[in-house]
Amino acid sequence: MLFRSKKDVAEMEVSLKSAGEDRKAENQIFQTSISDQRATVQILEKAMARLKEFYDLMQIQAHRQIPAPPPKPSSTGYSKNAGAGGVMTLINMIIEMPVEKATPLTDARRKAAQEQELVKAHQQAKQERVFLFSSESVNEGHPDKVCDQVSDAVLDACLTVDPKCKVACETATKDNMVMVAGEISTTATLDYEKLVRDAVASIGYDSYVDDMSSVDSKGLSNKTCEVLVRINKQSPDIAGGVHVGKDEMDVGAGDQGIMFGYASDETEDCMPLTHSVATKLGKTLTDVRKDGSLWWLRPDGKTQVTIEYKQKADGSVEPMKIHTVVISTQHAEPLKAVRSKECAGYSGPEMTAPSMEDMNKALEEHVIRATLASIKLKNGAPALSLYGEHTHLHLNPSGKFIIGGPQGDAGLTGRKIIIDTYGGWGAHGGGAFSGKDPTKVDRSAAYICRQMAKSVVKGGLAKRCLVQIGRAHV
Repeated sequence: MLFRSKKDVAEMEVSLKSAGEDRKAENQIFQTSISDQRATVQILEKAMARLKEFYDLMQIQAHRQIPAPPPKPSSTGYSKNAGAGGVMTLINMIIEMPVEKATPLTDARRKAAQEQELVKAHQQAKQERVFLFSSESVNEGHPDKVCDQVSDAVLDACLTVDPKCKVACETATKDNMVMVAGEISTTATLDYEKLVRDAVASIGYDSYVDDMSSVDSKGLSNKTCEVLVRINKQSPDIAGGVHVGKDEMDVGAGDQGIMFGYASDETEDCMPLTHSVATKLGKTLTDVRKDGSLWWLRPDGKTQVTIEYKQKADGSVEPMKIHTVVISTQHAEPLKAVRSKECAGYSGPEMTAPSMEDMNKALEEHVIRATLASIKLKNGAPALSLYGEHTHLHLNPSGKFIIGGPQGDAGLTGRKIIIDTYGGWGAHGGGAFSGKDPTKVDRSAAYICRQMAKSVVKGGLAKRCLVQIGRAHV
């Protein structure tokens, strides 16, 4: 054991006491340093928060195109060479910087985000785009369209005698048979078989040979076809909801449903150009067949048109060019068929059907170009101005088309509802038109929707318009 004198012990105690006081002083300095650092961090955090608020406000004002208020500098000023003191001066400037009408940070961020989304959506809506759109149509001799015309022939006969008749007439055809069925309440006495045969004859179907290899068969004969009739009166339940016991101004709808009307300013008649061209090509095919210009054509046929459009910032569409034209039309046997045999009642000079190549050349000149020249765009120019070497032509692309009509395909009323309306533009409620009297809103309501849509466009209230009506069975 080491023994020390009292003097040594006293000196040791003084030394320990002095060391403890030194450590205490050092600890106080350390604590002060930590407090200073925490204060500095808090100041920096506050400065960053203020900077963020000012930035958010600048963003909001930028979207509103309002000039941002300039920051008010501190009276002490700031120099980039001022060292740490200069940094703290800058921080104080940021903290003291006024933010005009400052709001809580979360509100400012939320508001800025919402306005950014609105701006983005508005910009997207204004973007122009180019796209292709196609519409098809059929000739009057297409089996489905044959059925539409027979149904309407029955309706017309009823309305001629009895304007208040109630008619819902459907037609089906296959090979050399035509059937009419439905519900008809009328005071008229009708010869349904004669109505059917007359409608078939007016279309141009006058020969049928029960042989798919025959080049003489057009697919249906008005003289020899079988006619089936399955028609009774309108249901009394429906009649009670439509007209029985009701005033003329309180007539109900023949059925429930939705109907649409559409119009576009791209053509003079406010019809979509693809639909207008496709439908009128079919009409021209019928006209040149019946007037003898292209006598070797037969009743059946289809058309299809694709047009390149530009959609503008205001939502309107402008046709830029005709991209593709497709025509598939029934015809007599090339280089063999003679006019006296092909055209009933013809007594002029004998003619022979041209080759397929010459047929296609005639289709372009007498059908395509003639039709496009007759259609006016909204700028007054003919649709022919959109046709040229860039246009793809497909004329009878599958080869010969001799067998047609119901012999080639079965037909049914109401299976060409898109062709009967807007060629795929706008919308469709699904109800057919043909064979229905005005109390059937599938037809009458669709007509009034079209009138309303066209009035809006013609009145300059919109470039395009779609109108919908929903009707209940009352």
